[in-house]
Amino acid sequence: MIAKDHVAPATQDRFQRAGNDAERQMAFYLKRAFAEDPGVHVFHNLRLEADGDAAQIDHLILHRSGAVIIESKSVTSAVRINERDEWSREWNGRWTGMPSPVLQARRQADFLRKTLRARREELLSK
Repeated sequence: MIAKDHVAPATQDRFQRAGNDAERQMAFYLKRAFAEDPGVHVFHNLRLEADGDAAQIDHLILHRSGAVIIESKSVTSAVRINERDEWSREWNGRWTGMPSPVLQARRQADFLRKTLRARREELLSK
């Protein structure tokens, strides 16, 4: 079941548009896989705020066994990861650094876990 549809914010920035396109494409495949499954809840573009902090999750999948966070990236060239888990991509013949989607998803999961724990009693009473 798609609990929150993908809605991309309007932008003139070409890099943001490419990111939005990657998120839209992933949302399409997740809808194809889970739209009719009442045991799976999919949330797109989920923004969480707590204690003056915030996290934006591209795709969150909830099911009985747990949760999966998917971080979408738009990369049309080669990607490499060095021995320190630093990511880079080739752009116009040059290698430039890029944020690690793995670390980004891990931070989002930590934020989600902390937020849910802080509201445990409130949520369990519903």
